[in-house]
Amino acid sequence: ELKNGLSVGGSTFDVGFGARVWSNVAAGLSISSVTTSSSLSATGTVPHPLFYNRSRNVTYQDSDLSQSNLAYHVQFSWFVPLSDDFDVAIFAGPSFFTIDHRRGTLPVSIENSGTLLNNAVMTKLATQTSSGSATGVNAGIDATYHLMEFMGARIGAGVMVRWSSGSVDLATASGTQSVDAGGVQIAVGARLRF
Repeated sequence: ELKNGLSVGGSTFDVGFGARVWSNVAAGLSISSVTTSSSLSATGTVPHPLFYNRSRNVTYQDSDLSQSNLAYHVQFSWFVPLSDDFDVAIFAGPSFFTIDHRRGTLPVSIENSGTLLNNAVMTKLATQTSSGSATGVNAGIDATYHLMEFMGARIGAGVMVRWSSGSVDLATASGTQSVDAGGVQIAVGARLRF
């Protein structure tokens, strides 16, 4: 039996653009790439090398795996100007996820030890990358403070909080495995408006 578990944390890259479609309403697209660390725990049984019809339990741990999550967020935003230099945008829309998930497959190295080789340790496990895609939703808020104007553009800084959610079914040796996509993202970055 193989069981994959994802740990919290990772690196994020996010870029987006949009255009005003009516009054304080805008439509846009944001692309985010998230890489999270992943741990793998595996348990199973292996046959005894000396005794017929006797098996031994083995376990395995690997914390050096990863999962990559690429998402396209379509966002419809409503801008609320709070002053000449500060505004807040509330947005929501559909999200499209692509996930590459590395999982364990088969043990490739077993070490025998103990009296009459009664103990076994799994020292290496073969891994395989599964890919899948899904559609979900996103919503959030973006606050922007305008710092200056340059060549007709307003340059500012902002903070964005976005929640997105989706579920991707990945193929495994025994069927499919459901992997959650999205989550809460908090990003600080530059803003450029024309």
